[in-house]
Amino acid sequence: MAGRAAPVQIKVDVRNVGTTDLVNKAFQVYGVEFTEIFGSLEDFENGLPIPDSEIIVEDETGLPGVLSPGNLRTYYLYASTNGNRLFVISY
Repeated sequence: MAGRAAPVQIKVDVRNVGTTDLVNKAFQVYGVEFTEIFGSLEDFENGLPIPDSEIIVEDETGLPGVLSPGNLRTYYLYASTNGNRLFVISY
């Protein structure tokens, strides 16, 4: 981790408040102005940022790509930056 700032944890909670399954819904997260985003603390420690991509919202157990009604899923991501800590999350 030499030369890299301490990790900043990003917590993203996604809850299905509807009455039907959310199927293949996603959010995007990406760094801005030298901010790198990592999918895990291990990836941060190994210097393996994720590309700017979609993260499919789904139950931890159950069908892939499906978030059932009433369920909550929490995603933890990590950021590293040499300047301002800037990142964007969009649905």
